[in-house]
Formats: sequence, structure tokens, C-alpha cells
Amino acid sequence: MTEEEALARLTEVFRAVFRRPGLVLDPAWTAADLDGWDSLRHVELVLATEARFDVRLEAEALAGLGSVGDLLAAVRAAGSRER
Repeated sequence: MTEEEALARLTEVFRAVFRRPGLVLDPAWTAADLDGWDSLRHVELVLATEARFDVRLEAEALAGLGSVGDLLAAVRAAGSRER
């Protein structure tokens, strides 16, 4: 899966979790950049992302998440490990 394809799928996750169908995701965004991205929503994002990509994100990867781009990189790394 290319980075563009992964970003498109992650955008679908964010749109569903935040209930914003027109959301255009930016890899540079942090929780401070998106209204409603609190600790509970973060857990929802992680669970929905794992389900959408059929991966399990390691605790170490989750601890280092600072941006959408970090989440995208963690998903892509998890996907390559599981093949």
C-alpha cells in the first residue's frame, strides 16, 4: 500500500470517529489541531485504525504518537511486520 492509499484509508477513520465526512486530513496535525481530539477520542482512533488496517499497534509505537503522520507511520510499520 502506498503512503497516499494509507492516508486515504486513515482519513476515512478520522472522518468516522470525528463524524466529519468532509474532513481533509493533514499528516502534520496533532491533537491540538483538531477540535475534539481528546484522550477518549484518541483511544477510539487507535481502535478504529487497528480495525480498518487489520493491524495491532505496539505500545511503543502508540507512546510515540505526536501527529497524524506518526500514526500513519506506525500503521505502515505494523502492516509490514504482519506480512
